Amino acid sequence: MVLGLMDLDLALREEKPAAITTESTADHKAKFEKWERTNRMSLMIMRKAMAPSVKGGVP
Repeated sequence: MVLGLMDLDLALREEKPAAITTESTADHKAKFEKWERTNRMSLMIMRKAMAPSVKGGVP
């Protein structure tokens, strides 16, 4: 719920976009960068919210 409210659920709703190449458009680069940022932020929030007993069993 927190991720949705913070508009960070993009990484959970969409597959990772194709990697940036020299031929990538500005729109594609912006989408990839936004996905990367939301993915990092989402993972950080999930790690902080996870119970320590569960954290050890998840890579």
